[in-house]
Amino acid sequence: SEDLISAVVHLAYAAPEHFDTRYFSCLLQALSNSDTWVRLATVWAIGCVGWREFQDVLENQSNTDPSSDVRLQASQ
Repeated sequence: SEDLISAVVHLAYAAPEHFDTRYFSCLLQALSNSDTWVRLATVWAIGCVGWREFQDVLENQSNTDPSSDVRLQASQ
């Protein structure tokens, strides 16, 4: 999990300014990981990337994630 969290953080910093389906797909996949910390890191990364395409994804995560911490972070 630590390696995946690190990769997600690096992905956020490396993401292009404009929408890219490869980055989007990678972050979506990480968001479905069973580890709460990976999902929290992914929500943070999505916030850093800031693409509007993630708006519905975060809204869904804020309503459905099993972790209240992830739901809260996604809602913000």
